[in-house]
Amino acid sequence: MIRQDDTSQGDGDINAAGAFAGVRGNGVVLRALRMAAWTWVVGLVMLTAVPAAERPDTGLPHDLEHFVAFLGAGGLLALTHKWSAMRLAAGGIAFALLIELMQIPLSSRHARVLDFVVDAAAVVAGVLAVCGLKLYAIRRRRVTQSAQ
Repeated sequence: MIRQDDTSQGDGDINAAGAFAGVRGNGVVLRALRMAAWTWVVGLVMLTAVPAAERPDTGLPHDLEHFVAFLGAGGLLALTHKWSAMRLAAGGIAFALLIELMQIPLSSRHARVLDFVVDAAAVVAGVLAVCGLKLYAIRRRRVTQSAQ
């Protein structure tokens, strides 16, 4: 049986950290991944604040660059925190909006609705991908335990 604390925060939503026993069971790995997740988020804020000419060029198309950056943030936060998928997605969408709004007063940057849409979709995709893998791991563990 899937325990409530393994699958949700009480609101019927899948949380993001409980199923990966290797992450949850190893405090050092979890702390390192959590540090990486928040470093990633701070990096996105910093890259947003610097003038466009000073940002590193990845060679990727603009929208793909945004998608990959925010997909990584959503996935890492979902992997390392026990927040519900709904809370992670809502927080990620709010973060994407704040990132775009932060650019309005910056003379060398431009806030774009399309960037917000891409960023928000990518965060949600990252959260859903990790939560889907988490749900798969829970079900697989349940099947394995019931077969024993």
